[in-house]
Amino acid sequence: MSAVRVVIEADKRVTYQQIRTGLGVGTSRVHQIHKHLAVMKLGTRRIPYNLTEAQKLGRVDRCRETMQRFASDDSRLKSFRKPACSGVWKSSR
Repeated sequence: MSAVRVVIEADKRVTYQQIRTGLGVGTSRVHQIHKHLAVMKLGTRRIPYNLTEAQKLGRVDRCRETMQRFASDDSRLKSFRKPACSGVWKSSR
């Protein structure tokens, strides 16, 4: 399991197929490990789904602050892509 965590942390865009072939485990085992590590793939990012309400609110607040800064006329932020923030939390519970 720690090997999968290391792989995920090293490359957030790693696929199940890459994990499976790189570690020599089956797809169902990769799913089990993801569940045990409390992460899920959402788009190209894996996010923890066992956050407390305070952690969720903190993430939403930081995202809103980023969106407000992006919406301002600050030219430094215009060179970056628009941040992807949605207030939607996907829970598997």
